[in-house]
Amino acid sequence: MKKYYLALFSILFTTISCGQAITSVESLYLLALLDYRYKVTIGGTFFGNYNADVKTFPLSSDGKCDRTQAGMGTSTTDNSGVFSVSYSRTSQSGGYVCVVSTPKADGTSRFFAVDRQQSFAWTGDAYNILVLPEPNTTSRSQFNVVSTMFNRMATQKLEKLAEGNKDLTKTATLLKSSNKQVVSQFGLSRGLSKSFSSKITLKDALDRVLYTEARASSVENSIPDLNDIAIDFSKKDDPVTLKFTVIIGGIQSLADPNDPSSYDKVVNIISNVVASGNKSSDIVFPGGAKLSAGGSFGALVSEKVQSFVQTQGASLGFSQAEINNIKLEAVALAAAIDNPPIGNATVDKALYTSNTNSYKIGNTISVSPQVTGASDFQITEVCSAGVCQAVTTISSSQWLQFSSITGVFSGTVPADLPGDIAFQVKVKATKSGTSTTALVNFSFRGKPSLLYKGNYVTTSSNTTIPSQFSVGPLPPNTNFSATATLVGANSTLSITGLPAENCIQFSTTTGLLSGNFSCLTKDTTTQVTITNDLGSNTYAVKFIPNVKPTVSNLTISGTLLFQNPLTASYVYTDSTPEGVSLYSWYRCAANATCTEITSAKAKTYTAQIEDVGQSLKFRVTPVDNLGLAGEAVDSNLVQIANRVPSISSVSIANSDNAKVGNKVSALASGYSDPDMTPLSNYNYKWFICINDANCTEKGTTDSYTVSETDSGKILKLQVSPVDTLGAIGSALSVTVTIKESTPPVVSDPLIYISAQTGTSVSLKWNPATDNTTPATQLKYRIFYSTTASEIQQITTTSSSFPNLQTAIVGTPANPIQLTGLTSETVYYFRIMAEDNDGNRTLYNTRSVLLSNNLMAYFPFDGDIANKSSVALTTTAYGSPVSTTGLYGNAYSFNGASSIAISNNSSIKPISQLTLSLWVNANWFTNCRS
Repeated sequence: MKKYYLALFSILFTTISCGQAITSVESLYLLALLDYRYKVTIGGTFFGNYNADVKTFPLSSDGKCDRTQAGMGTSTTDNSGVFSVSYSRTSQSGGYVCVVSTPKADGTSRFFAVDRQQSFAWTGDAYNILVLPEPNTTSRSQFNVVSTMFNRMATQKLEKLAEGNKDLTKTATLLKSSNKQVVSQFGLSRGLSKSFSSKITLKDALDRVLYTEARASSVENSIPDLNDIAIDFSKKDDPVTLKFTVIIGGIQSLADPNDPSSYDKVVNIISNVVASGNKSSDIVFPGGAKLSAGGSFGALVSEKVQSFVQTQGASLGFSQAEINNIKLEAVALAAAIDNPPIGNATVDKALYTSNTNSYKIGNTISVSPQVTGASDFQITEVCSAGVCQAVTTISSSQWLQFSSITGVFSGTVPADLPGDIAFQVKVKATKSGTSTTALVNFSFRGKPSLLYKGNYVTTSSNTTIPSQFSVGPLPPNTNFSATATLVGANSTLSITGLPAENCIQFSTTTGLLSGNFSCLTKDTTTQVTITNDLGSNTYAVKFIPNVKPTVSNLTISGTLLFQNPLTASYVYTDSTPEGVSLYSWYRCAANATCTEITSAKAKTYTAQIEDVGQSLKFRVTPVDNLGLAGEAVDSNLVQIANRVPSISSVSIANSDNAKVGNKVSALASGYSDPDMTPLSNYNYKWFICINDANCTEKGTTDSYTVSETDSGKILKLQVSPVDTLGAIGSALSVTVTIKESTPPVVSDPLIYISAQTGTSVSLKWNPATDNTTPATQLKYRIFYSTTASEIQQITTTSSSFPNLQTAIVGTPANPIQLTGLTSETVYYFRIMAEDNDGNRTLYNTRSVLLSNNLMAYFPFDGDIANKSSVALTTTAYGSPVSTTGLYGNAYSFNGASSIAISNNSSIKPISQLTLSLWVNANWFTNCRS
């Protein structure tokens, strides 16, 4: 029957060889050339040793692990205690290796304390150790081993057994014996049960002895090797795991809870006691407990186990009733620990004439007590292989009966008794108010039987004593060894049905079946018969060759996008369960060229940036749990989608200058891609639109030059991002109205002075006109300066202006008065007209001398036109006459009806006024009529 064990607590051995067949001579020659030794990879877990160093060492002939040598292989346990270490085997066959776990020097290792159910820093010289036989083939071998403190105890017991013994051929026997003695001493092969009943019937106990427990001809043979016990610490209801847990927790509670290093000290003390049995002096444990010289080691362990279960049982998920039951069963541990079945066990004084009683099938059983006058005979325990269970009543239907009145055992040995059976019954009798007990040993002989065991052996029968066995499935090149446990003395063996090619051998002495399946192409069944003087039993052994496993229905599931996990699945088909199959992921281009993704070796894979726009496939090479690989199978291609990119904004960089003849540029920003695909380029489109629905495409570059026909229309820019894989994102748009370039028209560029004082002046001008901007929306700026050269710097393209006095919209109805000026100073004025599109036109410069003296203001500026703001009512002023005045030429006007004078006085001639003005540096005006 196939057993499954949690990988965390199993040790797997895998050997790696160079697969091509060559002759042995060639092989030795090549190995010598390459200095090559068979490599072995050991993987598994050291329970409770996290992030620790792992090394392998050879086992010396004195039973010690030679840790003085450099490690043959090194590794590290992970945060679950799992490790994998490779090394060159110590022997091509029959070798043994020590696997040692120690704390790291950097102090990062952790140790899980069962008694406190938490982990601590693991430092110092602490260590855990396994001694294991190496596989003798080049295919995978599996050992159901759990590394606990018991392995270290067995190792020290091995050293004790091997003292002075240099014969390596006995290593296997000594190792197995030390492992069995530790199992025997702590009863590790028999589990505790949370629903433990303190007493069972004799019938139940004998049923277990006869039909359930391992069949063997001796107590030692019936006890399993420590390395053959399968435990799973994740299953709290597993009785064997429970036995390990409570004993480990109890022993660890002997440590000092404030000193994590004391846990290793406790294990060392206990290991020495177990190895030597030396209790001749007092032993004080780090936690303060004391074992007096000659005291009961079993009682101390039992006490600590009970205390551990009481304090930590709830955290382990036990009810109080279950805790009480386990504590009751823990009481029974004391006797087994102090007196293990393998070793010198004390026997209570017999109540019977002989404590050994042997019978054959069909014999009548009759055993009477030698104590007379006793009463109240009770069977208190039935023991097998060193493990005892209490009983209450005797079932009358059982073929072995017991009288509680007389203490007599009676019955008849049944004809179908399976082989040789031995067990002990503990009887208690009361006499004169006192009681005494005795062990009564029974042995029964029946027809012989056998039980096949081995790494590749399973039973194919549901009966308690199997009559059919299967060996395999196994690859043809894999050696196997099926060991027979013979039950029944003086028995002989025979076999029929072996292949004629002699690839499988049978020992008529031991029943050993060995060889390989090189000559088998299909299942083959043989018959093994075991016979003694009482009869015979025949067993069917089927040899099953292993064939390559296959896979089908290979699929990949998951969202096919960047950073999303993908999971491969398939259907595995083989007669052998799946082992560690090989997985690979491949990235494939459009031309179907595929490249292996070296970092992807699991069923799951998360799509990377490099996969976007590419196709992926998954490849599985099925491998069964015996290491045989099938043919690689590829999945269909799946494509990782390339999602479109996006941008957050689009603008026209110099939109304020969108005029005829000017070049404008596109500006895009905020590129992003859900697949992190880089930007390749932008797609640009320029449109000239009359309205939103009436547009004409004009260009596809990142800039556009405005033409004459675009004036006054809408310029539209549309930008789409393109990633390096060609995906085009959604377009964003922006529009701007194109400005016309015709400046306002000024038909009269003159500036008129309508009034002035010594510190102010009032200006007036005739309005400009524009082809698009209404007159009411035209803007006017008035500039002034006291320097003629500065005022001439003003141009229609200027970006800064001197002394911007004021700005208005639309021509004012009244003159604009400028105040706060300096008297007796000449000021130069200029006006700029600007339309809504920024086009500008300048009026002529006008100068004014501000003075509080009497002035009649007719500025001519080099011509003889009336440039004053004085309204002349006559249609003709007469012809100006140039005359020579006191200080130079002057102009005379006749016919003016009135002239405004700056001091606000009025000159009102009756009929005609002639006014002459001369400019003088010392005085301003001179009037003459």
